[in-house]
Amino acid sequence: MPQSAIIASSDSLVRHAQRLVKAGVDKTLSAHFWQHLPDHIRQPLSVYFEAAANAEANPSLLYFYADPTDVDYLYKLVVQMDYDGFRRSKNPTTCKRENLIVNVVDTGTRIKRTGTDWPKYVLLHGKDLK
Repeated sequence: MPQSAIIASSDSLVRHAQRLVKAGVDKTLSAHFWQHLPDHIRQPLSVYFEAAANAEANPSLLYFYADPTDVDYLYKLVVQMDYDGFRRSKNPTTCKRENLIVNVVDTGTRIKRTGTDWPKYVLLHGKDLK
C-alpha cells in the first residue's frame, strides 16, 4: 500500500515527459492530455501495478488510456509510488522543512498495444488489456 493517497506532479516532470526525444518518435502524449491530467487520473481505461525493479526502486501504478487518434496505440502514464522528493515549506507540527512522501506522475508515453509486456503487470482496476 502506498504511504499517501496524493498524486502529484511538477513542471519539470511534465517537461521531461514531453522531451524532444519522445516527440521525434511520436511517443509524447498530447498537450491536451497534460492540460486535463486531473480528469484523466480519475478516469483511466485500466490501472496496473508494476513491482519495483530492485530494492532501491519504488513500485509504480501504470494508468492506461485509449489513444484518441489510433486504436492500435495506448497512452501510458507512470505514477511512481511513495516518491520522497517534494519539499514542503514547513511541517505544521515540527516547524521544520521536510520532504512529502507522495505518488508522483513520473512520465507518460504513447505505446503500441502489442508491444507491452503485460504478464509482468497486475490489473488493479478497469479493462484487462492483455
